[in-house]
Amino acid sequence: MGGRVFKGPDDFMKHTYIQHADNQTDISFHAFSDKEDAIRLIRNAVFVEEQGVPIDEEFDDDDHECVHVIVIRDAQPIGTGRLRPDGRIGRIAVLEQERGRGIGKAILVALEQYAKESSLERLWAHAQVQALGLYEGLGYCVDGESFMEAGISHKRIHKPINPNGTINNCYLSKSLHEKKPAAAQR
Repeated sequence: MGGRVFKGPDDFMKHTYIQHADNQTDISFHAFSDKEDAIRLIRNAVFVEEQGVPIDEEFDDDDHECVHVIVIRDAQPIGTGRLRPDGRIGRIAVLEQERGRGIGKAILVALEQYAKESSLERLWAHAQVQALGLYEGLGYCVDGESFMEAGISHKRIHKPINPNGTINNCYLSKSLHEKKPAAAQR
C-alpha cells in the first residue's frame, strides 16, 4: 500500500455511512468483535446453510483485521460485508428474503467509500460467478478464468482507485486507454 494507512474499524465505529432509500435501513462500520453475533447470523444463513460452505472455512482470522459493514432494517441485521487492509472485499451476504432491494449494492458502495477514505489504491475480490453482474454493474473488471473456492465457482475482480480518491469504472478506463488503430493511409 506504499505508506498509505488503512483506517481500522475504530476510526469509523458505529459511523452510519448511508441510510437506505426506505429510511428504515442503516449501514454502519464495525469491528468483528463488536457485531460478531449479527455477522455470524447472516453469514451462517447465506454461506453455510444456503451454499454449503464449511463453517471452519467461512470464519477466519481475517475477520479480526477487517472492517465490517452491517446492514440493519427494522432493528434486524439483514446484510454484511468486509474489507481487508489490502483492499480485498469479501463475505458480501444479504439474507434471502431481503435480496433484490439494492442491499448488496449498498454494501459495496459503503465499502468503496471506506476504501477511498483509507487511501487504498485498489479494491479486489474473489467474486462468485453467479454474482458477477452486481460487481460489473459497479464497474469492476473481471480477470481470468473461473476457479473453485469453498466449492463455489469464482472469478477474480478488481477496481482501481485514483490517487485523488475517485474510483475508476474499469470498463470506462479500459476504453479510454486502449490504442485506437491508426487511420488507413492512402
